[in-house]
Amino acid sequence: MLLFDRYGIRIFAVELPSSLPARGPGRELAQRTAVKRLLREIFPHRPDISIGHTPAGAPFLTGGNSSALPPVSISHSRGLAAIAVGEPGMRLGIDTETPDRVSQLTRVASRFLSPQQTDIWGSDAASLCWAWCIKEAAYKAALRPGLALSWIPLPLEIPLNTVTPDGTIEIAGISYHVLQVDTSPIDNALVMLVFSDPAPCEAESSDEPPSSSE
Repeated sequence: MLLFDRYGIRIFAVELPSSLPARGPGRELAQRTAVKRLLREIFPHRPDISIGHTPAGAPFLTGGNSSALPPVSISHSRGLAAIAVGEPGMRLGIDTETPDRVSQLTRVASRFLSPQQTDIWGSDAASLCWAWCIKEAAYKAALRPGLALSWIPLPLEIPLNTVTPDGTIEIAGISYHVLQVDTSPIDNALVMLVFSDPAPCEAESSDEPPSSSE
């Protein structure tokens, strides 16, 4: 299912069976199967394309001339698997969550929110889930192992499906757009997208495909 197609980015998603266990081999197999299914939907004429991982765990597309393949980000939640594919030179990350994580996020909020962010974003369940989802997506887009989630800024607003000046953040001197993807075809799903504008020179000089972690 195509969820998003703007700014040179396409996001595809597939729902996972509600009967899956929360963790374990069965869920891992279902997630891998879902990713393969999405790859076939995204690249119907490229059966050679698959997912590889950098030493840091970031996924990238591989197959044929891998250096010409676009950057990719992958996310799984209890009920959804999603893949975002961008343009060369672009940094991007997605994260998806479902409401069943709220109680867990409440317990660990101090680990991913700064004190100032807690005052604004920690007041209700919806804001807390949005903040977590944004930070996870931003961490993937930034490609900086060891970056503390509490150091990642949050935007002044979270626009739906579009880019706005107040929906931007900056990490290590790079500006990133933040937006919430419309998931109205799917119940109880939250998907956040964080991405930079393409930087062709950076992509050409990189030793690894510009990608983001799961």
